[in-house]
Amino acid sequence: MPFKALQTLTKERVSFIMSYKYNGSLIQIAHPVQSISVNKQRVIFSDTQGLKNAIFQKASDARQFVKWLKAN
Repeated sequence: MPFKALQTLTKERVSFIMSYKYNGSLIQIAHPVQSISVNKQRVIFSDTQGLKNAIFQKASDARQFVKWLKAN
């Protein structure tokens, strides 16, 4: 009977931080992003650093941020 070697796979946690500049303020995102919630001008997202809240002046600005967040 031949010997079968078991290979152990380890998952490496890879993350990187990106910044989004909005009206002179920086919103830092530590990828990967686990969840995103949008309510009018407010975007709440969860990344590797925890839950974050970003408030925008217009709903269209919030949608643009979410679009950017999903693309990156």
